[in-house]
Amino acid sequence: MDAGFFWGLFLVLAGVILLLRFVLNIDFPLIKTLIGLFFVLLGVRILFGKTFMERIEGKESNVIFSEQSIHLKDLSKREFNVIFGKSDIDLTDLNRGTLPAKMKINTIFGSATVYVPEDLPLIIYTDAVFSNAKLPGGNSSVFGRTSYKSPGIEKDTPYLEIKFDVVFGSVAVMVK
Repeated sequence: MDAGFFWGLFLVLAGVILLLRFVLNIDFPLIKTLIGLFFVLLGVRILFGKTFMERIEGKESNVIFSEQSIHLKDLSKREFNVIFGKSDIDLTDLNRGTLPAKMKINTIFGSATVYVPEDLPLIIYTDAVFSNAKLPGGNSSVFGRTSYKSPGIEKDTPYLEIKFDVVFGSVAVMVK
């Protein structure tokens, strides 16, 4: 996220807040809201660094302001970003010859659902901030870290490791 994008987004959101306050007469603390908005945007910029937009533009593994279903048979793409969008990632036909493997799914103000087969050995880690992360076995997280490990995984078992980073969004891992 470069400086122009950061300040442009901040000014657009500040303008929307001003319109809500003065045109629609919605009463809320204006200065505190703008300061909070500034810190949220600053935090997103720090999380993704200066080259955020360069990294996400033009890649199939990114869902930005849209909705996309992704069906994977191999793990040639291992990182996915869902930003202000919705994505369904289907791993039910995943080639087990590519295991062990790692993949990462970042969800910011969006929703991601991952479908996995029941017999796929999994280890899942989530870092959630004001989010909803639902994992198999009933584990869930709204704020903080949680993890899931498939039953029967031993030291030499090839498994898929999925890392979720969720900020103001939701993720769910559904077993088919």
